[in-house]
Amino acid sequence: MPMVVAPALVTADQAGYVASVPVQENATYAWSISGGTITAGADGPAVTFTPSDKGSVELSCVATNAAGTSSDPGKGVSAIVAPPAMPMVVAPALVTADQAGYVASVPVQENAT
Repeated sequence: MPMVVAPALVTADQAGYVASVPVQENATYAWSISGGTITAGADGPAVTFTPSDKGSVELSCVATNAAGTSSDPGKGVSAIVAPPAMPMVVAPALVTADQAGYVASVPVQENAT
């Protein structure tokens, strides 16, 4: 059974995430996904995917050796998080030239930096 390595957290509808399994000599691979879309590499040791808009992405990979024997499926899960909202900057409308100490801010978004 191949060990699937996938990101723990992915952003909803954002393309370009990668999951992989260790390369096995002379093996072929078959990936499947629930909660997203495979965008590249469905038959290789690494797959690129786009998560859907909520829930989690469940990835599965079966490796088949040169003799045609298939492994049990390896599985990986990535939790889908919402994209951050565009922050609204609050700043003074008027400032005095060369005067320090003005403050601008944005509302706090949970789990954002």
